Amino acid sequence: MRSIRDLNRPLVTCGATLILVLGVSLGALAKQEVPKVDYGPVALESYELREVLLDPPDREPREDGTVLLHRFGYQLVIHADYFPSRALDPWVYLDDILIYRFQPCEQSCTNCMVYTFYDPKVLRSEHRVQLIYGDDERTRSRMAAPFDPERLERLPEAVRRANGLPELEFLTIEPVKAGEHRLTAIYRFDSPTSVRWAFRLADGSWQLGPQRSLEERGRLDLDLPAGTKEVAALRPPEPSSEALKLTDLRLLPKGWEIIDHKPVGK
Repeated sequence: MRSIRDLNRPLVTCGATLILVLGVSLGALAKQEVPKVDYGPVALESYELREVLLDPPDREPREDGTVLLHRFGYQLVIHADYFPSRALDPWVYLDDILIYRFQPCEQSCTNCMVYTFYDPKVLRSEHRVQLIYGDDERTRSRMAAPFDPERLERLPEAVRRANGLPELEFLTIEPVKAGEHRLTAIYRFDSPTSVRWAFRLADGSWQLGPQRSLEERGRLDLDLPAGTKEVAALRPPEPSSEALKLTDLRLLPKGWEIIDHKPVGK
């Protein structure tokens, strides 16, 4: 007859084996890399801005049930330290303009995203660039450099004409050398446009200059106040009834646009 000790021996052996297996499994899990989970802002590093042909065309469903085909557009390529994978989509805002069409630069890319938009009027002024995952304010991220239309990489002019790309609105202030007291700007608008000039003086304060209505295309010269360190061309909202009090270009009232700004003497 087997003793109670003999009957318990297989159970002891099985228990020891189970503990050994669990120990090995837990050890293997401990050595695996823990996935990166980040709920804060993304470190936005730089961007590219380019004009592109879209083949096949992008399809944009409309509220009336029709589909608008976009055969060309503009792409904002944002580089970051890391774009974490989250349940919410990483949308980009250019001031109040939402850009929601995005894709990685390449498959499985985690540090570069391409955002596509189609309205050329977005390119007529500078914007603050912000990225946010859905409406999660913990993820709101800001690009240090502003969105500058002058950085646009355009398609060759022959390609633009052949594919019906529109002329872009712009105002460009030509570089002002140290000691010069007059600026020159060239511009093109779809219709007569009001531009308010502003000058940052040596003490850091901003002085408002004249507001001019510019014709559709042209060139202008403007005298600078003494001690000007920076000049800005601003587009007021329409209609504009509130007087502008300018202390910082980053704090313009809603509706005002920075068409261009340049340092003086650099």
